[in-house]
Amino acid sequence: MVETALSAVLNFLGRHEEGIEAARRALELDPSVTYAWVNLYTGLALDQGPQTALRELSQVTPTVLRAMPETGPHDVALLSLRGILRIASGSLKRGAEECRTALELGRADRVSTLSDFTHAHLAIAQYLLGDREDVPISCERGFAITANGEGNTAAYAWEHAAPCRLAAGRGEWAAALEHLHALENRSVTDRVDTAHTSALCAVSRAIYAQARGDHQAMLTAVEPLAQSKTGWARQLQVYWLPLHVRRRPGSRICE
Repeated sequence: MVETALSAVLNFLGRHEEGIEAARRALELDPSVTYAWVNLYTGLALDQGPQTALRELSQVTPTVLRAMPETGPHDVALLSLRGILRIASGSLKRGAEECRTALELGRADRVSTLSDFTHAHLAIAQYLLGDREDVPISCERGFAITANGEGNTAAYAWEHAAPCRLAAGRGEWAAALEHLHALENRSVTDRVDTAHTSALCAVSRAIYAQARGDHQAMLTAVEPLAQSKTGWARQLQVYWLPLHVRRRPGSRICE
């Protein structure tokens, strides 16, 4: 349990190489620990990109499931993770479908494993796919799970990022700023997930600036992410890279 918890903390801090090693140590002790697998593939996504993590996950999933009890939580956790990684890799529709399936299975078995993060990622995928009316529902469900203590407080960052994007897209500036400031406050007060939350803050600032037509502020927010080749900046590329490319001088799609 100690190594599993450590691997999660290290991943949120952005120290993913150490997080991977801690997850591997946990799995050597007990290969049936669900969150050790989740943390391992989260670390691989941060280190080598979500597509690499997806390939690795697809190779071991049958073996992993055989080593675990036949009850639902393990299946749900791994399916949730796969959906999240698919969304991060740009496969929005397929990732959203897997997230929805995992959430339905979790509700049927009364399992909330990863459901707070899953709702939040689903909300952003729904926004990008144009399913805007579903975004507030997914956000509210994620908030409820985290608020009642069943989820992970690190999920709050995602649960503010998604409605910030929706409000900015609708021109609801006060609501967008409220969620952005809440996200920024978490970045200051929650030392355990600084790298994770800071990256989400940068993405949300860029999206808000784009919606307001402040392209210089958008570039300023995105530039630190563009300088990073690994970590949370890479994991979040599907959300910020189009903004950076669109405004880059000389780009074919530069406005």
